[in-house]
Amino acid sequence: MNQTYTLKQAMNKLELTSRAAFHHVMTKHPHSFVIVHRRNSRDDVTLYDKQVLDKFAQIRKYFIENGHL
Repeated sequence: MNQTYTLKQAMNKLELTSRAAFHHVMTKHPHSFVIVHRRNSRDDVTLYDKQVLDKFAQIRKYFIENGHL
C-alpha cells in the first residue's frame, strides 16, 4: 500500500478544487504537510505523507462541519 499522496490526491482528500487553495491551506498549517521528495529522471515529484494528511483532513472536516472554519 502506498504511504504517500500526490498533489492531486491530496487535493481530493482535502476537498480542494484549486492548487492556490491547496497552497493557502498548506501555508496556514505547515505542520500538517510532511513532504517527501522523489526524484524522477524527467522531473521532481512532490509527495505528501499519507498518514499525517489523513489525520489533518479528518480534523479539518470536523471543524468545517461544526462551523468553526
